[in-house]
Amino acid sequence: MTAVRNLEPFVNGDDINIELRFDDDDGSHVNVVGDTLRLTLKDDISKDDSGAILQFVYIIPDNDFTKVGVVSFDIPSATTDIKAGTYHYDFQWEKTVSDLGKKVTPFIGKVKVLQGVTRA
Repeated sequence: MTAVRNLEPFVNGDDINIELRFDDDDGSHVNVVGDTLRLTLKDDISKDDSGAILQFVYIIPDNDFTKVGVVSFDIPSATTDIKAGTYHYDFQWEKTVSDLGKKVTPFIGKVKVLQGVTRA
């Protein structure tokens, strides 16, 4: 199932933290250890991924949280240093371990990137 939701706005060039929860259709927690998440931001949803404004790949580590479907990760400032604006995003979940490579898009929506003031 895909959830349509907007991400919290962030300031371009800031380190950001994203936390996601993965459950089955019946609400049970899903062990996501070893799976892959791909975050893509685009200004035009019809562009190929090569035209993405931001792409970030995260291999989900083995810890107590990810065993029950809670994933928290940081995206570094060098990656988020993009032009301010509102972008389309999605997370593609490749179930590398949990479901033999099946790919799904659990989250999709928009995110607003704010222009930072300090440039130090």
